[in-house]
Amino acid sequence: MLLCFAGGLAGCFGASGAGPAGPRAEAAASVDQRLIAADTRFGLDLFHKVRAEEPDKNIFLSPASASLALLMTYNGARGDTQQAMARALSVEAMTAAEVNQANGALQSILANPDKRVRIDIANSIWYKQGFTINRQFQSAVQEHYRAEVKPVNFGEAGAEKTINQWVAKATQDRIKSIIDRTKPLDRMVLINAIYFNGTWQKPFNEKSTRPAPFTREDGSVKEHPMMFQSGRYRYLKGDNFQAAVLPYGEGRINLYVFVPDQGVTLNRFYEGLTPENWESWMGRFAPKEGAVAIPKLKLEYDKELNDALKALGMAIAFDGDHADFGNLFAGSDEHLYISLVKQKTYLDMNEHGTEAAAVTAVTVTATSAPPVDDRFKLVADRPYFIAIRDDQTGAVLFVGSIVDPE
Repeated sequence: MLLCFAGGLAGCFGASGAGPAGPRAEAAASVDQRLIAADTRFGLDLFHKVRAEEPDKNIFLSPASASLALLMTYNGARGDTQQAMARALSVEAMTAAEVNQANGALQSILANPDKRVRIDIANSIWYKQGFTINRQFQSAVQEHYRAEVKPVNFGEAGAEKTINQWVAKATQDRIKSIIDRTKPLDRMVLINAIYFNGTWQKPFNEKSTRPAPFTREDGSVKEHPMMFQSGRYRYLKGDNFQAAVLPYGEGRINLYVFVPDQGVTLNRFYEGLTPENWESWMGRFAPKEGAVAIPKLKLEYDKELNDALKALGMAIAFDGDHADFGNLFAGSDEHLYISLVKQKTYLDMNEHGTEAAAVTAVTVTATSAPPVDDRFKLVADRPYFIAIRDDQTGAVLFVGSIVDPE
């Protein structure tokens, strides 16, 4: 199972030993730490809900892409619906204005973190032609989320084609579509797209890549291409796992690899994957000589998030009888609800670096053990957990859990 957070999930780990030192003080002055904490909790909560739905499958998700799309939608909600969304997204301690300002600042800081790492974050809102968007809502999403706002004719073939062309452009063609079809009663589609491309600070030697056994959770073994390297890494030995950091570019963005100890299942590791433990682990990584082996990965994934989000407490937003999105449009008394939250993602991790993309669409519809020499050896030859983090802001761009590398 692979899960990915992009853009918003934050507050996870300290800086790589190969990168800048002491990023947390700098981040604290740049990003509202309440948003960082909220994104961390929402991301982990969403991860556990999705993992419960598909425990034995590869999963690749971007909770932060979901967060950005949903927080744009949150600006159009009122009353109990807005409060439920705030609780599910863990931003109930912040005002809507504070949430918007913090997300705007975070997106600015994440842009172009260094010469060897590219991060593009784009937002768009597509609304039913002939309707008038609420002026305050439009101002908020354009100012703080830099969203493009455009009318389309929902229910006609040209609507999904137009939207999907925007998605393909925003993800460098890695994700070519997010909308299968629109319906005449659809009133708005709110989309976030995130594209990441990072080159390893120390590339893997392609000549060292070779097939190696990977043991699945059920004990079966398969051969899969494994990448190998050794050196000095930030390393953590936990109670039932070990973890190492592989930096991209100048070291601000890093991949964190978590491998449960022999005999420890990935599910047991996840029992300890809480925001509190995450914060504790963050301060315990330290430089250490060792060797790392990770599988080459190339994955595509799509997931409807309705059930997971309902389980997190925002079921009212999906309820056609009780949802209240009265702040989306002006001069309309239609009853609106979220009919679909869908995400598609892409990942390619190889000897040179990592390329990843995520798109989340929210559709609003109207009702009708260590070696003797003390060098660690981390070999991800069994289900494991990863994270890609911006150590300056504390934002985790991608995290993942892999039960089968194919």
